[in-house]
Parts: sequence; C-alpha cells; structure tokens
Amino acid sequence: MTPLLSHFAQTLANGRISSSERQEIKQLIQQMALTSHDLAFLRHKIFDMGRSALTSLSPGEVLIWLEEANKLLLGKTKTNLAQEVFFSPGEECLEAILGRLRNATRSVDICVFTISDNRISREINFCHQRKLNVRILTDNEKRFDKGSDIEEFERNGIPVRIDKSEKHMHHKFAVVDDKIVLTGSYNWTRSAATRNEENILVTNHKPTVKAYMKEFEELWEMMKEL
Repeated sequence: MTPLLSHFAQTLANGRISSSERQEIKQLIQQMALTSHDLAFLRHKIFDMGRSALTSLSPGEVLIWLEEANKLLLGKTKTNLAQEVFFSPGEECLEAILGRLRNATRSVDICVFTISDNRISREINFCHQRKLNVRILTDNEKRFDKGSDIEEFERNGIPVRIDKSEKHMHHKFAVVDDKIVLTGSYNWTRSAATRNEENILVTNHKPTVKAYMKEFEELWEMMKEL
C-alpha cells in the first residue's frame, strides 16, 4: 500500500488532486485487492496526513483534499451501510467511532454522557478544524470529571450545551452528516474500551436517523434555556 500512500502524499503536497492524479490513483486502487481492513488502514493514514498538513495548508484546503481522497477510496467499495454492531472491551467500539468521525464531511452532533478518551477527542477537534458543524450535548455532573474534555472543546470554539437539570443526560449517541447514527451503551471513555462490557450500533436506517436527529434538536433547544 506504500505506492498508493505515496501518491496521496504527493497530491497533498500540491494542495489538490488533479484530474490526471485522480486517474492514476483510481487505476492503482483497481490493481490492488484491498480488503475492508486495508481501506480502514488507508483512511486512517490519509487523515493523519491531513492533520499534519494543517501546519502548511489552510483547514479549507485540507478539507477539500480529504474529501477528494476519501471519495477515491470509498469508490472502491460502494458501501450501503444497513447496520453494524460492535462490542467492548477491545478496540471495536473505539474504531467504529473514530472511523465515522474521520469520514464525516458536513456535520457531527454528539449527545454523550461523558467524553474523556483523548483519542476520540482529537478526532472531534479535528472535525471542528475541518470546518464541519460540530455540536456537543453532555451532562453537568460529568463535565468536571477527571480527564473530561468538555472544557477543551469549549475553549476550541465547539458549541457545547450542558444539561443542568436534576435528571441525568445519559444518552450515548451521535449523528453524522444527518445520515448515520452511532448509539449504544458505550461512553466515550478509555474504561469503556478497556474494562467494560459495552456495545455500539451503527445504522443509516432513515427513520432511526430522523428520530435521533429530532431528539438531539429537542435537547439542544431545551438546554439553551437551562
């Protein structure tokens, strides 16, 4: 996969993927027997490249390049996601979250009881740097927990609303690009990955996505008043 990554790196150095480079990359992808694991690895490396390039390119330039690179890879497998289920302990749930954040192109609405896993927080911040519309809802009692990243998100300019009611905001879900929902018992913490028996369901079932979007918007408006 090194030649393919080298091609992508060269296009990033130019700040764009030209038509001829796009054809070269497409041909190279077609010649390779890429598995789903290979594609996940390549997307991970490409997002690492984009993050590193923020020192020399603007966030807008990096976003355009990431979108083009991602489309080339996703063109290899026309994925029609119905639903996938992931379990912890282990890295399955973590990688499910990171993968959907990296593939986001427009918006990420996060409604999670507590967020303290720095690996996830880095991707959330990077979504914001890529000029995606990121919003976060969380619970007031977990905001000041040791390791909580909520205040960091606020300092970085990400819109955050806190449930200050007597009830717990105990949801653990996210809506990506208004098309995909991640939901389940999994809190976005390291202990959820290393110690707890947890689960995440990922689905693009339209009625399910709409229901979660509606719940997020209602909570977002309600918490504005608290």
